[in-house]
Amino acid sequence: MTRMALTVATLVVIAACSTERRAPADSAGSASGVSDDTAAAPAMGATPPADTTGGGAPAQSPARGSDSTRATPPQRTTPRTTPPAESAAPPASRAGETAAAHAPGTRDTLLGSIHVVGSFPAVSVVVDVPGEQRVTLQGSLTNTLKNVVQTETEVRGTWQQGGAFQVDSFIVRRASGENVVDGVLVRDGDGIAIRTGTGTLPMHNPPAAFENMIGARVWVGGPLDTGPNPYGIISRP
Repeated sequence: MTRMALTVATLVVIAACSTERRAPADSAGSASGVSDDTAAAPAMGATPPADTTGGGAPAQSPARGSDSTRATPPQRTTPRTTPPAESAAPPASRAGETAAAHAPGTRDTLLGSIHVVGSFPAVSVVVDVPGEQRVTLQGSLTNTLKNVVQTETEVRGTWQQGGAFQVDSFIVRRASGENVVDGVLVRDGDGIAIRTGTGTLPMHNPPAAFENMIGARVWVGGPLDTGPNPYGIISRP
């Protein structure tokens, strides 16, 4: 009897332990009140919500990240870096004006440095106009212009065929970077003056050589009232 009682007691202890192991799982299911199968599937016979959009099917919300709700980024515009085609060349009207200005027979005034180029007998007198090409000068006055080489001289005349320039008159404006007076030496009472195209200017301390140069055309620099006066001979009387 004692052995049977021990066996029964052992079985009771084992059954109690088994009951305690199952208790957490059972309590979890009872706490939620819904089994896994019940949570995964809707109840049979359930009626879908009424359609409030006016259509026959229930309204559906667009899926997150779908094309209908995704914002389209603005199109990027590549800045234009190529200049307009018309800016690559000067306007036709400007080109026409330049061609017309140098047309044969057109009168003009040029201001630039006088030079003699070439070697005898092919010697030419030219004027270097700042910002323009060298212009070949023509006419009888070119022999006189050889006396004012490297001065800044204003030449007046007419354009010729081939881009040459026929000189009708000229005035020396600057020498060695200084302003000068271009005129003819004349007597002024007991003194000497220089007669220009705009009037006669007395010289109070002229170079001594001017006493024997009356009638010569010269360019004169420096102050005429006090001197000293650098000069150059353009032509003799």
